[in-house]
Amino acid sequence: MVTCYRCGKSGTLAEFTYVGRAVEVGPVTLRSCPACGELLVVDELELEPDGPPSPAPWGTGELWGRKFTFENGEV
Repeated sequence: MVTCYRCGKSGTLAEFTYVGRAVEVGPVTLRSCPACGELLVVDELELEPDGPPSPAPWGTGELWGRKFTFENGEV
């Protein structure tokens, strides 16, 4: 969760508009508060993900482990 230090608005990272990178390299970004427009420096790696970690490999999505066949059944 991200909290604006100026107005106190709290929300997810998706609610705060991405402005750009705060530094040239690294996970630190500038975000804009949707309530007051204040610029916030956010380290996105420090934010905890919602819920427990997934047992599937990272970035595989919902297609992981599925078997696909052609219309005639041959693979």
